[in-house]
Amino acid sequence: MKKFSVLCSAFALSTGVHASCGAAFCTLLNDRFALGTWEHVGWSADVRLESVTQDRLHSGTKTLAPSDVNDEDAIERHTRNLNLVTTLSLSPGLSVALAGHDTVYGFVQLPLYQRVNG
Repeated sequence: MKKFSVLCSAFALSTGVHASCGAAFCTLLNDRFALGTWEHVGWSADVRLESVTQDRLHSGTKTLAPSDVNDEDAIERHTRNLNLVTTLSLSPGLSVALAGHDTVYGFVQLPLYQRVNG
């Protein structure tokens, strides 16, 4: 029973963890201020435009040539992510944002981005 209560306490005190950079995108800044989950007094607003251009093939830390990839049809030769991230926080309990890809306690995010593949 003691192990169960310790586990429940640890779960209740844990913070949310989010990882989603695979098929969509991640914002460049992901600290507490950028995500809008910090404690503060009063209101705040934040607007950012993030642009990421990916035009080289990589495998781990190595740069690859297109001939090094077996499935030629699966190669994206150019990807450009353009993210508009806007946050308006009215109080410590409520923060609304137009941005990324997930929801965090009282913090609402909606996707607003442009991605061009070539």
